[in-house]
Amino acid sequence: MIIMTQILNVKPKKRKEFIQTICDLMVPFRKINGCINLHCYQSIEDQSSFILISKWKTQADMDAYMKSDEFEVLQGAKTLLKGHMEQKFDVVSFSSRL
Repeated sequence: MIIMTQILNVKPKKRKEFIQTICDLMVPFRKINGCINLHCYQSIEDQSSFILISKWKTQADMDAYMKSDEFEVLQGAKTLLKGHMEQKFDVVSFSSRL
C-alpha cells in the first residue's frame, strides 16, 4: 500500500474556493482504480492549513491517479496556495489493527 500525504496552505481569501474544489473531487478520486480511501483534514489551529491523505493499493495505481484528469484539477488548485504543496509518500508492507 502507498500512502500519499499532501500538506496544503491555502491563501485565506481562497479558502472557500479550495474547499469547494476538494469537495467536488472527493467522489471522483475515490472511484479511481486502486484508491483505498481519500480524506481531507483541516487544521483546528490554522483554518488555511489542510492535509490530503490518499491510500493506494499499488504504486501503479497511484501513478495512474497522478496522470488522471482529477489530479490535474488538484494541480490547478495550486494557484490557491500560499506556498508550495508538500508531498510525502510512505510504502506500507504490513498493517494491523488491534
